Amino acid sequence: IYFDTKERLDVKEDDTLPSLFLNHYAESKYLAEQRVDQAFQDGLATITIRPRAIFGPGDTAIIPRLIRANQERFIPLIHRGKASIDLTYVDNVVDALILCMDSNDNTLGKKYNISNGERVVLKDVLAKLFQELQMDFRYKPIPYPLAYSIAYLMEKKASLLRCNKEPMLTRYSVTVLSSSQTVNIDKAKNELHYHPKISIDEGIQLFSKWWLETNDEHSI
Repeated sequence: IYFDTKERLDVKEDDTLPSLFLNHYAESKYLAEQRVDQAFQDGLATITIRPRAIFGPGDTAIIPRLIRANQERFIPLIHRGKASIDLTYVDNVVDALILCMDSNDNTLGKKYNISNGERVVLKDVLAKLFQELQMDFRYKPIPYPLAYSIAYLMEKKASLLRCNKEPMLTRYSVTVLSSSQTVNIDKAKNELHYHPKISIDEGIQLFSKWWLETNDEHSI
């Protein structure tokens, strides 16, 4: 819900939200938060967490899409993949949820950013990923306007064909891959006592192990 195509680093929970969300996905998250806020006002004990880019074994969204792009053609690297990003390993999200469940009453009704707390460079993470997957990292530097135009055409084609599958490249994914964005997790650390246990490097290793085992099973 924070994303507005601009560079935003160290975003805190009370920082200004975009006046217009980029897509229905982001807007639906905001609407869900509003429902939770109303439930809290009505007497339900609630806490809202905002995990950033969850990945790990079982992922069907972020990393598999990048792997598919790498296998079929290449990964478009906008601004040469220099964007600073946050990721969150799935087990760390589970830890955060358990901490919310067991937290003090003064955390009720609040919102907490959750991430690994490691600012990483997109290209470096992808290089590590494909090294662990034992695959060649196939990428091509592409200017932002060209990538955005290609994504627009792919979305239009999918819409005209009434395709149930999201195109490999969307305007949203182009803006996400090209813009630096990280969140501040100090509030979760101080009030929930959240501390990520699985690092991004370890998380990539665990994901890669699962991916290789899963794909080996499917190929038998």
